[in-house]
Amino acid sequence: MYTKTQILQSKKYRQYKDVLTVILSNNKNYTHEEIQQELDKFLSAPIKEQKN
Repeated sequence: MYTKTQILQSKKYRQYKDVLTVILSNNKNYTHEEIQQELDKFLSAPIKEQKN
């Protein structure tokens, strides 16, 4: 189990640091599997187009 801070400092997740900063909770610990599930969910979400 890893804290958000540990995950954000990890080399393994360096390329997703900005995304993980937003999607992970500060007061929760995560396994590698949970981190991957959160990333997959975020990255597969449809992009919402803003219309002016």
